[in-house]
Amino acid sequence: MQRLCRSFLHQMAPGAAGGPLRRTSIRRQLITEIKVPPGTRIRVNNNKHQLWPYPPELLLYRCQALLHHQFSYDLLHLNSEHFVTFVRYGRAVCTQVGSTEGPMT
Repeated sequence: MQRLCRSFLHQMAPGAAGGPLRRTSIRRQLITEIKVPPGTRIRVNNNKHQLWPYPPELLLYRCQALLHHQFSYDLLHLNSEHFVTFVRYGRAVCTQVGSTEGPMT
């Protein structure tokens, strides 16, 4: 798992070599365009958070409002799971790194 994560980070930011990523932006991308190593299994967990999702209209509004904005990326405090849980539940939480909430909350 750690090797896969490191490989993914290198794809996102070549040359970062484990250091913190500086900036990222929210953008639209087809899932078929995302390059992952052969044999990688992708799983979407929609039930890991004990939170109630907002209505789809609000999710779409939040996504559109944040589209093309740049953020300081921080693997522990502001990563993609923080972003997704903020959009879906209104709270930036990440269970992958064991942190409770990110700065978007």
